[in-house]
Amino acid sequence: MKNSHTFARYPAIALVLMCFTSAHSAEVRIACDYANNVDAKMTARYIHTPKRALFDISFKAPFSMGYAARTSLEVRVDGYVVGYAELMPRAGDILGASLSFDSYANSGYADNASLLPFPASWPGSLPPQAFGLSAGSRIMIGSLGCTLR
Repeated sequence: MKNSHTFARYPAIALVLMCFTSAHSAEVRIACDYANNVDAKMTARYIHTPKRALFDISFKAPFSMGYAARTSLEVRVDGYVVGYAELMPRAGDILGASLSFDSYANSGYADNASLLPFPASWPGSLPPQAFGLSAGSRIMIGSLGCTLR
């Protein structure tokens, strides 16, 4: 009797392991954007694979909105300050700012020198752990914000 009870558990254990493995090996690709009624725009993107996480955010606004070059905009993820993006002149009378994080940089290497490691204040896990952010996470840069979906 003990042996049959033990064997009956194996399919259940195998099913649990298969579910965990497939969920862990999935990818998350979520993004959002926002444009206010005065031509300021922002976009954010988060990608999480079993081996790498990437996050980037960008902001554009005309000079006429009162922004000045070299102003730092606070970047928040789910209420946590994760960094600052500096406004720089772009084509025309536009100012732009961007910030990018790459989990490869956390490991000591990245394929792009402009990518920074995820900060200690990042509100989630990095690969190979489970997903750091999900749909519904709130992203802010300066006064603009959007919800990842």
